[in-house]
Amino acid sequence: MRGRCRPLVVVILACVLFGACGDDDTPAAGDTAAGGAATTIGTNIDCPKLKETLDALSINWRVLIGLASVPTTEWATVSADGLADFPAQLAVAGAALGKNLQAAGALKYMAEAYDIVKRGLDGDSATQADLESYLGPDDTVSINKQIPIALAYTQAGCS
Repeated sequence: MRGRCRPLVVVILACVLFGACGDDDTPAAGDTAAGGAATTIGTNIDCPKLKETLDALSINWRVLIGLASVPTTEWATVSADGLADFPAQLAVAGAALGKNLQAAGALKYMAEAYDIVKRGLDGDSATQADLESYLGPDDTVSINKQIPIALAYTQAGCS
């Protein structure tokens, strides 16, 4: 049953995430932190930078979900280089969208899953089972954690 609905969910989510700032020619009044991370000033968000961060976060989240079906001993061979940036991406998203309770809950869920993955990358061989247990048997549920983040992005005026 794993992955049966995944293509549809990914397409819908991609439409929401990638289409949200599609015709925004001018960025919102906001600041850009060192390294290009979007930050907020009051309610203003740098939508293009936040979109870039959320795009990368979405890719890393799907890689992280995929690790639940790969034995921990093989994680070193999986192309997961971007996962090192995942905590910073979560922090940027949380700073910009964390006032939305559903988005904050989704980001917390993702951060806790990353903590499990980090243990595995640091050598804990039981991590794959822990990650699989945490995420559950249906990938769709985990993938759908991105939806409140995309909605909060739109509600923040980045549409």
